[in-house]
Amino acid sequence: MLVHSGALTERNEYLERITPWLDRLLEHEPAHHVRLIRPFAHWHVLLRARRKARRRSITYGSSEFVKSRIRIALHFLTWLDEQERSLDTLRQEDIDRWLISGPRQRYAIRCFLDWAVRRRIVGSIAVPAPRDGHPVQFIDEDRYTELLRRCLNDVDLPVDVRVAGALVLLFGVTVQRVLQLRLEDLNRGNDSIDLMLGDKPVRLPPRLAQLVLELADSPRDRSAVGRAVGTTQFLFPGRVPGRPAHAAAFANKLNRHDIKITAARNTARITLALDLPAAVLADLFDMHINTAVRWVHRAKRDWSSYIAARAEDLNHQGIPQRWNK
Repeated sequence: MLVHSGALTERNEYLERITPWLDRLLEHEPAHHVRLIRPFAHWHVLLRARRKARRRSITYGSSEFVKSRIRIALHFLTWLDEQERSLDTLRQEDIDRWLISGPRQRYAIRCFLDWAVRRRIVGSIAVPAPRDGHPVQFIDEDRYTELLRRCLNDVDLPVDVRVAGALVLLFGVTVQRVLQLRLEDLNRGNDSIDLMLGDKPVRLPPRLAQLVLELADSPRDRSAVGRAVGTTQFLFPGRVPGRPAHAAAFANKLNRHDIKITAARNTARITLALDLPAAVLADLFDMHINTAVRWVHRAKRDWSSYIAARAEDLNHQGIPQRWNK
């Protein structure tokens, strides 16, 4: 409240909560673990996160990513103790054994080991890049159309659920990105509405544009503090003045209305990747270029597989394949 009113300078709550979280995490850990994890967390992981925060907002998802890097490092040190090994005696075969004996998330130990190698805590150790994990959650065309129709037309759904669900279904953006949208990202033209989801404005379909305007023009903050210091600039304001809605809570809200975020986002992305180059996907929808390239490759591979399977099926049925003539 004091930040929103201008009495205190703004800070990133998600980042600032990590330090007390780290204190609780290390409270009962062995001293030789704490001596490594604290500098790694403060002078590597958090330092990089704060640099990133100068360029773009740190979201709930970003803070969980930071925590995951710290957890995996602590987990690795615990595993080394169980193997009666230490960083001083660490060998490449130890790393290989760690990677193959657990889930894919263990490859994230590369962040900690790169830091340790640069500080000569360990010798020359290599962590291979993980195999590309292919998305497996999708929804079929009929279900996709039904969900999009609900978001655009079902007046019984809350308007924030309708807008967020439609943005995920149409553009494949993450919930975290949706919640970071500000009113200034909305460009109201005479005959159209543009929204900044990435580096370039995206023209919204008329029905979705109408819903976005309804959400933008709804009361921003009914609290006494909010009325006193002005309205929040977020399209999806949270309970705390000047903050967006909490990502995990909002994701649960979408799930309660039967909008499965991961499947909806994956379906939207592979659909877009069939028609758009990777560079366009990255620019329009706030997607890293490497991520966009992978989606384009997946779409081409999966579509080619579908065509081949369909041709074989038609051949078995004796139906001429006219597209081959």
